[in-house]
Amino acid sequence: MQLTNILTIALLAIGATALPNTTPASLVERTNRWKCEGGKYNWVKWKCECPYGTKYNEHQKKCEAKRPECPHPQKYDEHTKKCENPTCPYPEKYNEHSKKCEKPSCPHPQKYNEHSKKCENPNCPHPQKYNEHSKKCENPSCPHPEKYNEHTKKCEKPSCPHGQKYDEHKKKCEVYPPACPHGQKYDEHKKKCEPITCPYGEKYDENKKKCQRYPPECPHGQKYDENKKKCEQYPPQCPHGQKYDGHEKKCKQYPPQCPPKQKWDDERKKCDYPPWNQPQCYNHEQPYCSKSDHEYVKYDKKHDWCKDDGRNKVWCAKDYEALRKCKEKYGH
Repeated sequence: MQLTNILTIALLAIGATALPNTTPASLVERTNRWKCEGGKYNWVKWKCECPYGTKYNEHQKKCEAKRPECPHPQKYDEHTKKCENPTCPYPEKYNEHSKKCEKPSCPHPQKYNEHSKKCENPNCPHPQKYNEHSKKCENPSCPHPEKYNEHTKKCEKPSCPHGQKYDEHKKKCEVYPPACPHGQKYDEHKKKCEPITCPYGEKYDENKKKCQRYPPECPHGQKYDENKKKCEQYPPQCPHGQKYDGHEKKCKQYPPQCPPKQKWDDERKKCDYPPWNQPQCYNHEQPYCSKSDHEYVKYDKKHDWCKDDGRNKVWCAKDYEALRKCKEKYGH
């Protein structure tokens, strides 16, 4: 070992005197040429000799365990330090028996799709659909009582006997055209019995079996009563203190009874609170009405804020004092 070190120093000295470049970096580089970690440097053969079972790594400058020969198609993995099966593209998996990457096996009757990379149900001919439970293509189900026609490839209504037609709403065969009540006939577009159509201003009379003017013309001062089916005095005479209500078609108390503090407004035809009396104002003040401590208007007996409803107030103030006076009225 001492002889090796002496030779190394001698060679370094020779190299240092023979070559012009003697920088520390160049000396380190020359020293690395003879580096032989884990083995012995052979100065005769000018190479590093490694123990049995190892091999010299030129880059690492040391002896390392030899890579094992891997059986095909395995390859040596530098990280795991062992032979590994090849990596398969997703979703394929390596088969130990066939020694190759294989696509996943699909449950019957699914098939592997190369584009989507997954097992898929078989494509069914239109209009059939794949049934997950029965695992087969099936004809579409039809609404009762329709049945699937294998030739036309669609659901069809049942055929009806002569003199009948399939009713879409009732879902069954019906006599066609249906018998209608007296004075009516079947309308093909509306699919129902309709009264016999009369000219404008006329109506079919069941008793006289013909179209007649409707409502019938009544003598002056009378009007046709739809309920009684005859001409009656209009408006009908009501007892004292009542008036005929054309909307409700009956006599009602007039004027009607109003809630407490309200009076009947004949002009507006409703119960309402009476207006406050206009206050007497002095010193160039104006009368005002208010509904809150900040909502007020100049007195107008028709304005809702000037009505005596228990909340509104009336008072006097000069224009520039109106807001302050309004707040005072409500205790602010």
